[in-house]
Parts: sequence; structure tokens; C-alpha cells
Amino acid sequence: MFGLGFLKFGNPVILDNQIAAPQGGFEFLLNPWPVIYGYFLLPPLLFLAWKSANKKFPAPRSRGLLWVLLGWLVWQWTSALFSVEPRLSRPTVIHFTVCTLFCLTGFFRFEQIRTSLLFWGMFMGSFLLVLHQGFEQHFGGLEQTRKYFHLYILPTLSNPPPELLKKMETNRIFSTLFYPNTLAGLILMTLPFLIYVTVFLLQRVKPVLKWMMFVPFCAAALACLYWTGSKSGWLILICLVCLAILRIPLKKAKKLGFVIFIIAIGTLGFAIKYQSFFKKGATSVVARSDYWSGAWQNTLENPIFGSGPGTFGKVYSKLKKPEAEMARLTHNDYIEQATDSGFLGFFTYSAFIIGVLIWLYRYSHDWRSFEFWLWLSMAGIAIQGFSEVNLYIPGIAWPYFFFLGCGLSSALKIRESTRKVKQNRISGLSA
Repeated sequence: MFGLGFLKFGNPVILDNQIAAPQGGFEFLLNPWPVIYGYFLLPPLLFLAWKSANKKFPAPRSRGLLWVLLGWLVWQWTSALFSVEPRLSRPTVIHFTVCTLFCLTGFFRFEQIRTSLLFWGMFMGSFLLVLHQGFEQHFGGLEQTRKYFHLYILPTLSNPPPELLKKMETNRIFSTLFYPNTLAGLILMTLPFLIYVTVFLLQRVKPVLKWMMFVPFCAAALACLYWTGSKSGWLILICLVCLAILRIPLKKAKKLGFVIFIIAIGTLGFAIKYQSFFKKGATSVVARSDYWSGAWQNTLENPIFGSGPGTFGKVYSKLKKPEAEMARLTHNDYIEQATDSGFLGFFTYSAFIIGVLIWLYRYSHDWRSFEFWLWLSMAGIAIQGFSEVNLYIPGIAWPYFFFLGCGLSSALKIRESTRKVKQNRISGLSA
């Protein structure tokens, strides 16, 4: 399911009506699919979640964040009833429901996938196909994709979004995702898992074979991240590397030296790579500030229900300055919640994301543990959410919510086991 998300469901749900159903085997293989194709695979997941829920639902004191998540979902459906554009809100809230389902599935099925080589093999295999497509685009395929788009896809679009047209005219790769920054988000989410699987999970594999898998795979991912031209992706990667170094059991002086070196090299490379961007006045930063200003204005005008899930573009077209660039989404998942579903939507979504990250961080002390690399992955996507639209991309949001559920489940299990150990120690001392 996640592999199909990477390869076929990389467009925002609010633009799903622009995705034509593939006609014939050639289009079915190469073109993106309408997201409803993915929904046909949901009944087995519903069954698994229901089956596990009867046996493994947590104790009442551990349900807080799950109730926050469900409260957020209920409020999205409520906000959709007052939407200024129901045509956009309906697919959005359905997508949010699927995200919630994936989160619950991850929560109840965490133990089954944690050490499953089949799961991780398929997950990484799908990611490898995304990287392969990125390499093809960089080495000439992007021009062929552009020609194909103008000949066969653009004529079928009645109202093509400006973001899509802009993407097709750039030389930044985007692989099978909506646009370059979305590909950068997928790499940031998957790279920590790649390190964990190749370095720590494959314990029976000889070190030489591990390095033969790890080095080319990581190099390909980093190359694609570089070719996306994602400025936020570059800066977030520097932060994640520094966080990983700080968790490694080394002397503080050495860790500090490594962190200073990484920051210095990363910042220098960033300045050299994007010096022309700053000379032009950082146009994307200015555009985002316009989006956020319009979103804030709409939030103040509609503080309770917002304008409806997925409707920012409808509102912004009336609020924006004549010279400002048009956008369908705010390029900030958190502000998007505020403008679309009011302050309650913003607070419930933010509280859930921050709460899971705090819980997971508290119980991820060992840098070799799955929990640490899971936290690193989720932190990267959560940070990128301040400047991108990952929540509205099924190919990113589905695994994101799934692993958030895994993180919450893992943190609760570690907490319960730690509590039992402490109780046994106290009982022993008392005896």
C-alpha cells in the first residue's frame, strides 16, 4: 500500500479530480492513479485494525493522544459541513479518515512490522523505484517527461494548477511525487529507516554485505535530495544528522566537534548552492509569507469552523494581492489546519503530532533502537510540515500517520515495561 502511495498517489487530494483514470496498460503503468484506486485496498486494513482493537486496546490512561487524533478527525468532518467549497472538502476529509485508519493500524500492528524483513524489504524496494525514477529524470528523462506532459496530459486538464505547470518547467527532479519538495520529504522520512534496516536490523548479514547495501542506497538518496533543489530539505537533513551524532555514545568534546563540522560544511554548501536564490530576493520565502498572511486573515474571520478542509485556494484567490502568486495550499500543514478548520483543528492536529514526538523521544535513548530512528524520521517530516503540504499528499501522509501510530504504541509499551520493572524492584526491596 505504501509502495503504491510512493509511486501512484503522490499528488494532493484536492487535485485528485485533475488525475485522469489510466486508459490501457501503458498509462496504467506510467501515469499516477486517482486516489480512489488506493481506497479499494482499505477493507483488509479495516479488518486487521478491528481484529486487533478487541485484544490490544490500551488502558484508559494511555488513550489520551488517540482521543486527540479522533477529536481532530471529528472536527474535520464537522468543519466540512460548513465548507465554502464542499467539492474540495469531501475528498480531503475522506483522506484524513484514511490517515487516521493508518495511524490506528500502526498502533495495533506495530509488533508485527517492527522486525519484519518482508515489510521492510517491500518498503525499501518501493523507495528504490522512486530513486530510480529520480535518477532517470536527472539524466535526461525530465525533458522527456516534460514533452509527454505537454502532449498528452496538459490537454486533458481543464484548469491546471499553477504549481503543476511550474513544476514541469523546472529542472529540479520530483520522481513520482507532486513536486521536488515532496520528493525531499519522502527522502527525509525514509532515510532513517534505511539506516536502521541496513545497519541494525540485518544482524545475520556480514558487515561487508551491509556496507555494500548501505553506501550505494544512501548515496542515491542523498543525490536525489540534492537534485530536488529543496532548501528546507537540505537544512532539515543537517539538523537530523546533528541529532543523530548527539545520541551516539561518544565523548561530549568529540560529538560537539562533529556537530560544529557538519553545521559549518552544510551551511557553506547551502550558501554556495543557493547564492543566486538569495540574490533574487528569496522569492519562495516571500510567496510563503503571502500565503500565511492570507491564511491568518481567514482564520481570524472564521475562527471556529474555518473555511472547510482543503479550501484555502478558494479563499486565497479572493484575499491575495494582485501581484501575489496563487496557491491551492498554504505550504504549512499547521497553518493550513487553522485556516481550513479553525483554531480547534489547529490545536488538535498540532497537539497530536507534538505529543507523539515527545512520547517517542522520552523512550528512544538507545541510538541503535528502532524507536530512535523512528523518532528521527517523524521529526524530519514534522519539521518540514512548517513549509510544505505533506499532510495532503497520500503517498507521504499514509506512512507518516502509520509510523506515528507505531511510535505511540512503542512508547506506551516501553513505559509500561519500565513501570513494571520499577514496581518489581520496589517489591523486592520491601520484601
